[in-house]
Amino acid sequence: KFAEELEAQGVPLLDHVAGMPLDHSEDRVEVAKAIFDALPVGIGHLYLHPAQDTPELRALCSDWRCRVADYQAFLSPVLRDHIRNQGIQVIGYRALKDLMPVRSENLA
Repeated sequence: KFAEELEAQGVPLLDHVAGMPLDHSEDRVEVAKAIFDALPVGIGHLYLHPAQDTPELRALCSDWRCRVADYQAFLSPVLRDHIRNQGIQVIGYRALKDLMPVRSENLA
């Protein structure tokens, strides 16, 4: 019910949430492509944990290989082209914030 109220007020809500799994580091571009291909139309959020390979990362995260592979995959022109060819528009949270209605009591 709360989500319905927010939508009625014009607040954009996420329609779908997906994430890059951290259980294997192979073929991250292909994994990302499959996730993007499976996302239905709407406002989706894909969470991932990209990181550069550092001694600190290796010491802190047992899944560091996945994080480094995600960093490399999301810099890949192959993945960027695939996303574009699927008609997916990548946006940040600022774009969603800009869509939110302005309330006069919030202005000060």
